[in-house]
Amino acid sequence: MIETINSETLIQQYSQIGSQYNCKEELPRQVFKHAKYYMVIDIEAFLYNDLKDTISFSKYEKSTELIWLPHINKEKANSIIKLNLLKEIKSNISYSLIDFFEEKDLLFSLLEYGCLFNDKKNWIAQFSTELGFVVIGVFEKNCQLSSWLKSEPYTKEGFLREYQTFQDDYVNISEKEAHKYILANNNNIIYPMIKNYFD
Repeated sequence: MIETINSETLIQQYSQIGSQYNCKEELPRQVFKHAKYYMVIDIEAFLYNDLKDTISFSKYEKSTELIWLPHINKEKANSIIKLNLLKEIKSNISYSLIDFFEEKDLLFSLLEYGCLFNDKKNWIAQFSTELGFVVIGVFEKNCQLSSWLKSEPYTKEGFLREYQTFQDDYVNISEKEAHKYILANNNNIIYPMIKNYFD
């Protein structure tokens, strides 16, 4: 399931999805090319509620392999996940994977702008623990992935409610400092996310 590869091989792995995904970009910038639509989901909700369903959906799509790559900018040796979907998948696979990642110290490298897809390449996901969500780009109009997931993707209004910051969100600091943090968060993260994935 785990393969250790060098940066050259990682580039080769990413070349499989090069026409659909910009592996050098990170959220909140636009990482997908020509996606039909996007789903933005809380990262914990996805890991604990939707990862198993994503694997099940991949089997439904008749995919043979699920691939999880670290970000392209990781240096030296990289650990990647390749899940053989032709084998029987346990019902608790998502929890087993998360435990396995933590045990092998893989969780951060795979979730910090790492990328998940299968060999059908009808959808691709990028994760960010830093930002707290996963964005899935869907490339096939008739792809039914959204109907398989338990979590409700954010609407534009729901995303703004959850992540946009205001003066009241900052206590015990001066108004000037709070204003600086608000501008940084909203201008560097929230508004680019709205522009790239909701508008």
